[in-house]
Amino acid sequence: MSTADNHNSGEVLRPHTKKDFIRAGWVIAFASLMIAGIGVRFFVEKETIGDAILSQNQNAAIMFWIIGVIFLGVAIRILVKAYRGE
Repeated sequence: MSTADNHNSGEVLRPHTKKDFIRAGWVIAFASLMIAGIGVRFFVEKETIGDAILSQNQNAAIMFWIIGVIFLGVAIRILVKAYRGE
């Protein structure tokens, strides 16, 4: 069966509900915590590593923290709009 044949099965695409946006906001918020956790992992390294690698790890940690903050901002924006009903 091709995908064209499946369109006659009676299923209709439904618009997203408030619950869908709340769920997506929380998923993105938890993903931002995971990304920030990777940054912590890069930041807390063994002290036996050379200075060059330690500097690279600190830069990577800062990059992951910035990405985590961006994701958290997106999640907060989605959740605020979902709870306000916009």
